[in-house]
Amino acid sequence: ATKKAKRVTFDEADDGSTQQLSIDDVIKKIQSSLPPIASVTINGSSTATEGAKRDYKFKYLSHPVGVVVKSYSRKMKNNNDTVEEGDFVITLAKGSDPSVASYHNAIQPLARWFIETADDVNISDEDGGFWTVLYLFRKHEDKSLDDGISTFRYSLAGYITLFHFHAPFRKPKSGIIVRVCQALILPTYQRAGHGSDLLLSVHEYAARYLNDYASTSTGMDIVEVNVEDPAPGFVALRDSVDYRRFVS
Repeated sequence: ATKKAKRVTFDEADDGSTQQLSIDDVIKKIQSSLPPIASVTINGSSTATEGAKRDYKFKYLSHPVGVVVKSYSRKMKNNNDTVEEGDFVITLAKGSDPSVASYHNAIQPLARWFIETADDVNISDEDGGFWTVLYLFRKHEDKSLDDGISTFRYSLAGYITLFHFHAPFRKPKSGIIVRVCQALILPTYQRAGHGSDLLLSVHEYAARYLNDYASTSTGMDIVEVNVEDPAPGFVALRDSVDYRRFVS
């Protein structure tokens, strides 16, 4: 993001200091809370490291994280009010996969900028249950290769984290409960229906879980999908998705 800095004054900082911060000091404090794929530019000063500025892979992946479960195209509005068609994929990734856990640890600081109660989670932790993540990636065609062959790159557009735990005493049927813990669509892609697509994918995943995803050792079905402490906006999204599922 690029913004023109405004003058900010304060009486006392959190650390008790009354000294005004320079732009460079602000940049340094912001940098500790940003993943490599994000940067902020203020009056020409950027939080991006020199490596991130040079390295295409900081923002674009050669392949999406996880297994693709859905692909679709959607019209999207750019900053200059033009409209273009964008290609997107939704993937399912297991938190127990070290490469998935490493990627998620790198990008999850983004949530703290958009979700008031967001906190980092260790998706590789299987204490009391296990984690999966549904990622939303935008698919970009890359024609930069000298041989003229087009390849594709992927950039993060959002994600939903899912915690699974066994509910042996749930009536009328015991099984696995899936809890939606964090749901994030990055601002560029908001209000375009991507949140609905992700949440619908959660229910589709739950419906196919026993046949397509469950290990033979557990043999349990998903019997409930719920949401951890949903914000009012997410409650409205959930109700809209539930209505679409009921009438379809």
